[in-house]
Amino acid sequence: MKVRVLSALLAFCLVLTMVPAVGAVDGVTASTPSARSSSYENESDAYFVAADVTVLGSDGSEKGDYESLTSAFAYATTNDVVRLNANVRLNGSVLVDEADVARTLDGNGMEISTAYGVAGDVALYVTDGTLNVQNVILADNVDLVVSGGTVNILSGTYNGEVSASSGTLSITGGTFSTDVSDYVAEGFEPQQNGSVWNVVQSTVSAAPAAPYVVVPDTIDPSDAATVTASAETIAADTETAELMAQEATEAAADLTDDDKQQYLEAGKEQLTALPDVTPEQVAAAVLVTVPSIKIKVEAYTAGTSFRVDITPTVQFAVAVDPDDIQMGTNAVSVGENTLDMTDVSVTLSITLPTGFVQDTTTPIFVEHSGYAYRGTLESVSAGIQLTFTNPGHGFSPHEIRLDSPVAEPVDETVPYSYYSY
Repeated sequence: MKVRVLSALLAFCLVLTMVPAVGAVDGVTASTPSARSSSYENESDAYFVAADVTVLGSDGSEKGDYESLTSAFAYATTNDVVRLNANVRLNGSVLVDEADVARTLDGNGMEISTAYGVAGDVALYVTDGTLNVQNVILADNVDLVVSGGTVNILSGTYNGEVSASSGTLSITGGTFSTDVSDYVAEGFEPQQNGSVWNVVQSTVSAAPAAPYVVVPDTIDPSDAATVTASAETIAADTETAELMAQEATEAAADLTDDDKQQYLEAGKEQLTALPDVTPEQVAAAVLVTVPSIKIKVEAYTAGTSFRVDITPTVQFAVAVDPDDIQMGTNAVSVGENTLDMTDVSVTLSITLPTGFVQDTTTPIFVEHSGYAYRGTLESVSAGIQLTFTNPGHGFSPHEIRLDSPVAEPVDETVPYSYYSY
């Protein structure tokens, strides 16, 4: 009998060594810290490894790390981002119910599923407030249920049920295992591909032209604002602008559904990092093609020379307001096509940096690809504007300078003159 009792006791002890430590609701050290990539959402007294969730402020700064989604949502305030750093295993459903608070759940490419031994489905329940969801994977036993508030789905993969009994559910991107046609936002459509539905933008339009200015760190900070303001004024003649607009329309028509989805998802993710763009604006942002003269400032010496690399492009942009695109402020570029303008005569104008010239009688030249063009100056409301014509030599760096790059004076009697040197 003693032998039997001892054997039973040893067997029981062996079983205990195979069971992970039991944790409380929050803040308990993981029994297997190295297993964070397979973490449990510690919503109940069940075996778990603490989740890995970070709350980011609207400026991208880290506000805190949490061991459950519930804890992270309880802490996050308006415009904060709740970011997953590892896969999450839910022991139970997660409730999002704080009124008048807008937050973003950024899955960061991670998956939310159920913990081992959990029977049936669990859900992310949204009953109040605003929640934007992006770049997350929900397993087939994790549903997204809206019964109040507003949920905007921007991207991600949803293998469980997605539904709304009340409140607002708006979908502008993502892949779904069920037909979500009833919740797709205006201007978007679900495209069925076998057993899944991909939500894509139904049409892509060409937006009004907008310059795209790049000022590298090599430019003296004291000059950066001046040269940026100048570069943003560059514009092409009407005929060239019409040609670029046509190219933008054709580029929009050539986009595949996969192109649209990838560009839109990438752009919305970038928009969340812009300080003046709200989560609601990110959710409503659209993909557009923009005829754009891209200007990279290469060098600047006040009163001597101003070197800019000018490239006609079609930008693929995700924008909050397609009628007023300001790259880096309310729109981001997610791709571009460079236009070949060789053999096309293009007249360009640019308002010069303040103080670059003193009056409109100053001789001014543009050096480009072994040619020198004579520019003309006129006073405009923003300062002194330079106009010059590139007669079809293509585009590359142009250097605006006060001294002629050629020994022979450039002819002042024609709109442009050029000399090889």
